[in-house]
Amino acid sequence: MKRSIYTLFFTALTFVGYGQAGSVLSLKTIKQNDVDIRPANGGSFGEASTSIGDLNKDSVEDIAVGAPFVGPSGNNGTVYILFMNSNGTVKDTAKIGFGLGGFNGQIGFNARFGFALANLGDIDKDGTTELAVGSPASNGQSSTEGLVWILSLNSNGLVVKSVEIGDSKGGFTENLQADERFGWDLARMPDVDNDGIPELLVGSPYRDVSFNNSGRVYLIKLNSDGTVKGYKSYDNNSTIISNGLLAEYKFGEGLSAGFDIDNNGVPEIIAGAPGDDIAYLDRGAIWILFLDNQLNISSISRLHHKSTGFVMPQDSISGLGYSVANPGDIDGDGVDDILSGSFLGYIDSVSTNLVRILFLNQQGGIKSSSILKAAGGTKPFLPFTVSSTDFSGEHLTVLNDINGDGKRDLVVGVPDYDVNQGQIHILTLDGVSRIGLEEKAIESNSISIFPNPSSGSFSVSLSQEFLHQEMQMVLLD
Repeated sequence: MKRSIYTLFFTALTFVGYGQAGSVLSLKTIKQNDVDIRPANGGSFGEASTSIGDLNKDSVEDIAVGAPFVGPSGNNGTVYILFMNSNGTVKDTAKIGFGLGGFNGQIGFNARFGFALANLGDIDKDGTTELAVGSPASNGQSSTEGLVWILSLNSNGLVVKSVEIGDSKGGFTENLQADERFGWDLARMPDVDNDGIPELLVGSPYRDVSFNNSGRVYLIKLNSDGTVKGYKSYDNNSTIISNGLLAEYKFGEGLSAGFDIDNNGVPEIIAGAPGDDIAYLDRGAIWILFLDNQLNISSISRLHHKSTGFVMPQDSISGLGYSVANPGDIDGDGVDDILSGSFLGYIDSVSTNLVRILFLNQQGGIKSSSILKAAGGTKPFLPFTVSSTDFSGEHLTVLNDINGDGKRDLVVGVPDYDVNQGQIHILTLDGVSRIGLEEKAIESNSISIFPNPSSGSFSVSLSQEFLHQEMQMVLLD
């Protein structure tokens, strides 16, 4: 094995290299009772998760995990801040919820605080990390219009300030519907208006636009204090979609961003519609929204079981798009790929709860597809007792590299494991690598490396002008 060391000088904030198509190399499992006393009725630990970077500055990536049914009264909801060891175990935990962790916001009964999470980075530049938290059943049992909270965290995982975004709250002027469930899913969107602050995607899959529960996605521009600067919405009223979202499609139930497949400088929005009934089979679809410079939809790619390149068994695809994630470019062709969880998946008519990889081409179509497998295996990777009620894959989060092995990691949420106790699996993926730098993926500056496995050569692309900062890159041949 040849070891080559290069020293680079810039403020490169993300350094990613990609090898062969992904498979699972290792697994760590964290159950709710590993970090807290198990609630009597379970808490759905793992319903949501996100990387929060190295919050406590110990050189190990930390994780926020949602448990929307944990609370002092009813299903208020709780967010756990997991300070991680490099071996994938939990070093320490902080809890954020009703009256917990410095949070003084009002969380109502059945609010499901923590149902969705997204790391926004330090948007106000005060040295603290901002975390977006979805609470899609807020405002009581009879009205589930939903809320999103922007929380500023200190290095101990405690809340130092918070902003509430909802119907006429936090600068958001939208009139939300009573059962919209705003905040069902969240995703950080790269800065599209060049104000130095990332945007936030918010899913409202139960929004009625022409049809019942057709769904809507909001692109929210934030101010540095976490309030809303402006927003756009994407639904049946949008040009090109034009009533293409039918009843119960639940567009926006899964969200991801960070792609720029068409290389126009504007990232695409990836939105799941698990009720999309291509061929009337309700197997779900993933919609890629290509945006122009005005953030209007310029074209759409709709990925489903009838798409060219989708070669998985046709009974294995129920709920496609319920959760989606951007793992980067797994196969090294210069185009980012998609991970999709499906909590109703089947293989040979046996429930398996799958995670799929969709390898994309430069048009946003499916080049090929695969089910996540153990390294060297041919069967779906199933590190848990198979049960259709476990809902594994209900949420996916791509991490940078907890254990420092040069491979990116994936969090798979299993919120209904063991009668709703919940757990997460941390999987190390082959072919999704990073090279020896602390990830600060929340910033807009980034570097990507796309190797040519046959020649060993690679190219480097920079997303913005970089200032000088020394970093070391280690390549192993």
